[in-house]
Amino acid sequence: GLVLFAIRQNCAALEFGADHLRRDRSVVLAAIRQSGRALQHAAPELQGDRSIVLAAVGQDEEALEFASEALRTDAELVLAAVRQNSTALQYASATAFVGSVLDSSQPSHSKPPTTLTF
Repeated sequence: GLVLFAIRQNCAALEFGADHLRRDRSVVLAAIRQSGRALQHAAPELQGDRSIVLAAVGQDEEALEFASEALRTDAELVLAAVRQNSTALQYASATAFVGSVLDSSQPSHSKPPTTLTF
């Protein structure tokens, strides 16, 4: 309705939206399709939603900054961001970087998990 129209016109409207709108998946997706950085205004549970974050990072690699800590250790998400712009690496957890390096150096039959913790 009207809220989605406003978000599609200006994703910054999410910043001023009510809490229930920041938790609304369709509203947040509409905002991040315009600007991945709109992820910063999404509810924490959506900042931890892998598909939402992947869409945000696909639109703007620096959206990784606003992903949950857990997702900033996800090697696949980090690589998606870094492939667009290597400066996105600054927002990744070190464990994600190590995991992606190990993943790329191992034969496919012996790949370690894509998320590593120490």
